[in-house]
Amino acid sequence: MKSDQNTLDSILAPYARKGCRYLLEADLDWPVAQGVFCIPESFYIDSTGHFNAVELVICYNQLSYVLFADALWNGRIKGMSKISPEDYKKLQLSNMLIVRMDNMRFHKLINATHPFRGTVRAGRITSRHNAYFAKTTYDFEDGTQTGEIDVALVMPSGTFSESHPALPEAL
Repeated sequence: MKSDQNTLDSILAPYARKGCRYLLEADLDWPVAQGVFCIPESFYIDSTGHFNAVELVICYNQLSYVLFADALWNGRIKGMSKISPEDYKKLQLSNMLIVRMDNMRFHKLINATHPFRGTVRAGRITSRHNAYFAKTTYDFEDGTQTGEIDVALVMPSGTFSESHPALPEAL
């Protein structure tokens, strides 16, 4: 399902304000999100001439925020209640965290000044105390740059059900 532009604008507003919104469009099919990105100019450094690790993490964040927004708004994660778009916006920046990055591989250069594709796939999701943890993988430009990132969604007190302390497989 193609994400509409208003939804992308809302989720990615914090990036637009800083001049680093790179995700142009997204297609969602839980647990996978595919996106088209373009980085006409780096917001933090003179041009390196290629897609680098900082930009990779920003692009990953943008696509994963869209993927998890859709999943949480529509109750796609087993054992987890739906979250309204308003509540998601409150949690997005302060309560969604990268907790681990592994196997970051740059096999070839990507010229990010032209549109390029990326995919984020959510895997195993578990919960512990007041947090959900998701294993994800990413792939930019068909294997050109790949890796694994674990993310956490820390729920504020009173919004988490203790009835399921661990979700062995949520997909």
